Amino acid sequence: MAEARQMMPASLRADLLREWTDFRMMRNGFTHVAKAEDGYGFSEISERARKAEDVRLFVNGVTYFVCNEVSQTLATSDSTLGRDRMAADVIAEMAWAA
Repeated sequence: MAEARQMMPASLRADLLREWTDFRMMRNGFTHVAKAEDGYGFSEISERARKAEDVRLFVNGVTYFVCNEVSQTLATSDSTLGRDRMAADVIAEMAWAA
């Protein structure tokens, strides 16, 4: 969570900190197919999370983390992604939504 702290609204951060241990185990279950020793497997998560509200916090947390990672990569001057090419790729991939 430290990596995404600057990008995350204070209210979301407070929610995550309150339930960090279970959040971490649930998040890992969502993002990794194999079950961790101290966590849940994806099949266990899918049985527990049947409604949007059940996964809202995990999806928000993972989204902020991914966005922070992409932002840091693009901000690196020697990044191999190249800002112009990356923007063009994203626009091309999103063209179907227009």
